[in-house]
Amino acid sequence: MTTKLDWNYDDKLGCEVAYHNGYRIRAERDDSPQNPFEDWDGNWPIMVRYDGDIKVYEKTGGPGIRSVLSRFNDEQIIFSQRHIEGILGCERVDLHMHGVEWDDDETPPKWVTDADALRSWFDDAFSTLSDSELLDTLAELYRILDIHTYRTTSRGHCQGDWAEVLVVATPEAIKEFGTDVAAITAEVRADPYTASVDPAKLDDWVWSRVCDKLLESTADLYGDWAWGNVYGYVIEQNVNAEAPAACNMCDNTLNDGSDICDQCGGDFEDPEPDWEEIEHGSCWGYYGDDHEKSGLEEAALECVPDEPVRLPDALLEDA
Repeated sequence: MTTKLDWNYDDKLGCEVAYHNGYRIRAERDDSPQNPFEDWDGNWPIMVRYDGDIKVYEKTGGPGIRSVLSRFNDEQIIFSQRHIEGILGCERVDLHMHGVEWDDDETPPKWVTDADALRSWFDDAFSTLSDSELLDTLAELYRILDIHTYRTTSRGHCQGDWAEVLVVATPEAIKEFGTDVAAITAEVRADPYTASVDPAKLDDWVWSRVCDKLLESTADLYGDWAWGNVYGYVIEQNVNAEAPAACNMCDNTLNDGSDICDQCGGDFEDPEPDWEEIEHGSCWGYYGDDHEKSGLEEAALECVPDEPVRLPDALLEDA
């Protein structure tokens, strides 16, 4: 049977606390966590707009997130020109600046077959996008190519803490993270809801859900790192666990098993616990405030000694 810890916030300690085998486990915020997008490999390409700046994290090769237009081959860019034109807000009157001949002196062509001219036209329009337009525009362009994206707003603990986020399932990332993709695909296909999906559309439906799960987890990881939802655990033992109970009035420790002192009539009470960290009793870098999901809980339980120690009576209800 898997042990599940009961976490409760301790106002005095300023963190969540759980007890196991008489030991106290504190879940403390990690004050100096690694940036998982700079220090780790294995994350999907992500673009973030925060506090007026654009930041891109991508380590999977291929064209960068901004270079979506370079992913269109000549046939695609010609076939999708009207769609791209609408997304970028291009003006056909500008085509003459890109080597395209007009139908007459006053009428720009309705259809262009020169892929190089279209690229030049679209690149110019793309370069004029404001930062506030960029992420949504990229998502729309990737959609034409049937490349899945996840677009969201990540919010922190304070009113002004927010960031616009775009995560992209580029072909290069899909190839690199094939094992993760296969595992999530199996999970999605096992969902009973798949039985209600049109068989002709099942593969597309599954792939869409797989991408959503994988890309959303990357966006969540960014939010956890950006807003300080990174934790470590500290395991502590009460070094007063074996100290005898003492009378709260006369300090008599000669307790015959009664709750009442036979010398003065006072109450016997356990000594105040004195918590000290056990050897190798801490580890940091768990992302997310769900300690079970982040792996913090499992890792902490593995470090708690198997032999139980006595927990003060006042804490038994919290254990």
